[in-house]
Order: sequence, then structure tokens, then C-alpha cells
Amino acid sequence: MPLVKCPGQVAFEAYNENRGGRTWDGKPTPPWTDLTPGVREGWQAAALAVRSELLREGITLLGACVRRMGVDKEALLLMPHHELVAAFRELVSEVDGALSE
Repeated sequence: MPLVKCPGQVAFEAYNENRGGRTWDGKPTPPWTDLTPGVREGWQAAALAVRSELLREGITLLGACVRRMGVDKEALLLMPHHELVAAFRELVSEVDGALSE
């Protein structure tokens, strides 16, 4: 068994935990290793799509943060890490607040 689970397996196991270890029709869910290759590939594709979307959202937020700070690319590379992280956290907090309203 691999030391690190693939994203598809992580998603499959989270789904199963949420659903009480049962399939949509109430049957026990098989373990990841018993799934057919096609089903595992489907879970992997779904998990990777979610990962890609989250990365896209993160990059968009980071770009908005950098634009808001008025920093050019060269200055960004020289900026202390803690300043960039603090600005990014502030922007994410504002976005979260706006989404929860």
C-alpha cells in the first residue's frame, strides 16, 4: 500500500465517512482497493478537478492581493514572506466575510 494516498482515494474515503460507509442504495461501500480501475479513475478525476479549481481560486486571490498592494513583480520577489502572507490572509478574510453575508 502506498504511503501517500492519491487525491481520488482521499475524496472516496471522505465521501464514505460522510455517508456512513454505505453506497447510495444502502449497501456497504467496498474499500478503495476493491474498486474497479474505472471507478478509481473516476474518483481521481473528480478529486483532481476540485484541486485544480481550488488552485485557480488561490491564484486569483493572490493576484488580487498583489494588485491591491500595488506591488510590481520585482518588488514582490523581494517582499518579506510574512508581509505577503499577512496581506493574503486579510484579503481571504474579507472574501470570506462577504460570502457569509
